[in-house]
Amino acid sequence: MKNSVNALTIVFLGVCLIIGCWLISNSFIKNNVEVPSSNLQNQLLTRSELAQYLGISETAVDKLGPQSMGATTTSQIPYVKIGNTIYFPLKAIDSWLTKTEAVIVQ
Repeated sequence: MKNSVNALTIVFLGVCLIIGCWLISNSFIKNNVEVPSSNLQNQLLTRSELAQYLGISETAVDKLGPQSMGATTTSQIPYVKIGNTIYFPLKAIDSWLTKTEAVIVQ
């Protein structure tokens, strides 16, 4: 008897959860609320995409990007390293551009 009551309670809880999710999604659709999507393709740039975005050569990006000096790595522009690949966050690059007055690449 006790096991059947527990099973019925679990089934009822699952049905309530599904109905609640359905009601919430319908309210988003009715109110035209956009659920933000995490589209990293547009937020992280590769070296060549950054060069094209800034209008400079890829070698200039290499000079501005991360430089290993012994145990430390320095960079003039913001970057993220995922695995062995370096990406440049678009928002951080835009912020860096507004803060930076001039950078001379030789």
